[in-house]
Amino acid sequence: STEETGASSSAVANASHGHTPGGAVDKLDPTPNVLGFDEPCRPDISFPARKIGTETFERCFTRWKWVHYVTEKDTVLCFTCCKAIEKGLRHNDRKTSSFTVGGFCNWRKATTKFSQHELADIHSESERMLASLLNTPLMLYCRRLANNGQNSPRANIQISKIHGSLGLSLRGHNNRDGVLWKLMMERTFTLPKCREWLQRRDNWMSDTVQNEILEIFAHAVQREIVSEAREHSFYGLTADATTDISTSEQFSITLQYVDSKLEAVNAFLGFYSAPDSTGETLFSCIKDVFLRLNLPLERLRGFCFDGAANVSGRISGVQAKLKEQCPSALYVHCSNHALDLVLQEVAREVRVVADTLNFVRSVSVVVGESSKRKMLFQSMFGDDEAALFGPCETVARALQSEKASAKGALECVSALRQRMHGLREDGFIQEMTAKVTACAERNNLKMPLPPRTNRTPARLRDTEETEAIVTDVESSSGGLDRRFDQEGLQVAALREQTVINAANGEYSGMREITAAQVPDQFDKSRLHMQLTLLGNLSKTKGLKTAQDVAGFIGALHPQTRELLTEVEKLIELCLCLPVSAASSERSFSTLRRLKTWLRSNMTQRRLTHLAVMHVHSDILDRMDIQPLMKRLSQHP
Repeated sequence: STEETGASSSAVANASHGHTPGGAVDKLDPTPNVLGFDEPCRPDISFPARKIGTETFERCFTRWKWVHYVTEKDTVLCFTCCKAIEKGLRHNDRKTSSFTVGGFCNWRKATTKFSQHELADIHSESERMLASLLNTPLMLYCRRLANNGQNSPRANIQISKIHGSLGLSLRGHNNRDGVLWKLMMERTFTLPKCREWLQRRDNWMSDTVQNEILEIFAHAVQREIVSEAREHSFYGLTADATTDISTSEQFSITLQYVDSKLEAVNAFLGFYSAPDSTGETLFSCIKDVFLRLNLPLERLRGFCFDGAANVSGRISGVQAKLKEQCPSALYVHCSNHALDLVLQEVAREVRVVADTLNFVRSVSVVVGESSKRKMLFQSMFGDDEAALFGPCETVARALQSEKASAKGALECVSALRQRMHGLREDGFIQEMTAKVTACAERNNLKMPLPPRTNRTPARLRDTEETEAIVTDVESSSGGLDRRFDQEGLQVAALREQTVINAANGEYSGMREITAAQVPDQFDKSRLHMQLTLLGNLSKTKGLKTAQDVAGFIGALHPQTRELLTEVEKLIELCLCLPVSAASSERSFSTLRRLKTWLRSNMTQRRLTHLAVMHVHSDILDRMDIQPLMKRLSQHP
């Protein structure tokens, strides 16, 4: 057996220095000298001429070819028997232990014992076994086949790994078509033995084997993500759903946690096809994901969804059911989605904005239907993109950042609100009117007049434009106040502010911890002392965000970081909360690249595995495929 072989090899590797009067060694520990040799050791020792029985020491190695001399211990071993034991062809035997374990050193009886050992059945059997192992055509064929069989599947797995990380297709109409087959044929062009392997029936190129390879890679990526996430105390969750090219509902789930460097990490876990889109079904899907990945749901401290009733509903939505399981978790309505809803409300309620958007949409349809019109439009207006909602688009980009935080989101919205109020000034309205008039004059267009029978008095001619802008600003400002007045965002912002105040030496005491609703699993007295200590360390650094504080603590010496363990937990609690579902929505771009019209019949399992490989290509690139090949060979 393998264990016995290992034991025998280990026995040959550790010889004892003690000798018994009978010539055998008192401990059955083998010598290490035989393992590193391909042939017996025969040192050239001509002086002094030692007598071994009736033979000289030098002539002894000529007569008995199997004698292996151990210089360090002045003993000899049977090279043939030791090699047979090392390769697992036979077990050690006490009758020959003096030639296989510690070594023979009774030189007075050397010639007699050598002759007896050479004629022994066990020595002859060892010679026969070694000869059959090395010389049989069957063994040579099996060895060559094993080498070819290892190189070809390895190339197959490497190509599948590269294509999975790039999101490229593997198969064509059948198994012997498509990119994978052509690359394998090209790679084995100068390797006839590997090409011979590909021509076999069982060549690991079938769709079933390919699905298994992708599954093993995807599971390995998920295991690495989960093993890192499980080391930390808190998780955040974002989820969103969309429809793919085959009109199947795809539910995307992303985990957010803080790594050892105190940086937020968004980890895509996969697409899941739910049978329906009810809150109960989606909640069961999330629970199933956490259960299968062995992630404790109790560590969930924040989740972010869009405004759909099935996920954000207060009674039967996913957030309500998660709140029952995790009472200390915070729910945040996706800040990007909230901003979109504000703009949609403005477009519906303000007639001028609605008319403008409808007109722009109509013009884009007319221009896009003809290449001639498109060229004419580009010649007149160029390719410069004009932002219809410039300040809002800037805020939207900031909210989509992977480093977005609750406090940063509220500050962005506050800045946008101030910008909106600045648009009510008379100077801005007059400037806007002058730009529109100049554009109309350049293009020989007439400015529209109010539909009145009588001429409008001069003092009232600009009131309609002013009223439209004021209505737009008021509607936008009111929508921002209403959509971003969320309890989860406010509490998360208070937690971040507590960390920032402490880092700048402005920490005011336990009342800040109480106002921030720090969970009960924190040692609040220790947190209070560590926040005070943090101010002594960093109050001159000018840290302005929770990410800045996290970077400062992450750069400290490990022993110093041990003094701020509760502060690190508070920073993890702040940074693990997602304020936007942009990470899940980014996976929809991956979905559109993977599941195209030509690949619309892809199974759900293959889609999820490819998506995980494509999104986490950095993990895939540094992955060793040798353990995965072993796992694939053991796959049922």
